[in-house]
Amino acid sequence: MKPMRDLRPGRAARLMVIALMGTFLLTPRPAMAQAMRLNGWWVVLTSIRDDGSMAPHNQMRAFSSQMRACRIDVFSDLTTKFQGFAPGYLVGVVGAFPTEAEAQQQLANARRCAPGAYIKRARHLGE
Repeated sequence: MKPMRDLRPGRAARLMVIALMGTFLLTPRPAMAQAMRLNGWWVVLTSIRDDGSMAPHNQMRAFSSQMRACRIDVFSDLTTKFQGFAPGYLVGVVGAFPTEAEAQQQLANARRCAPGAYIKRARHLGE
């Protein structure tokens, strides 16, 4: 059996860094978030009449919690910030998807928890 060589502190540190880098590179990580698409097909999960009070926003928070239980992440905003939506509502949506076919796939999933969901083509105008 060969005797172990003493490692100098600098060499030991370099070996530790290499080992940690290897672990980092081989550890599975979730995919990086993509930038939100503003234009395309949206899955409309719910719309709540905006009366200017906090009540619609509170309702949307409760609805979003229910959707999280179904593994659906809701984006909500006022319909006045969408080109193609009727004004006067707070809307909960998923999307936008580049094609109607992709939106239809998501719609089928969304209807398990939001039976009244539908798709609509629109453009979100941003902040």
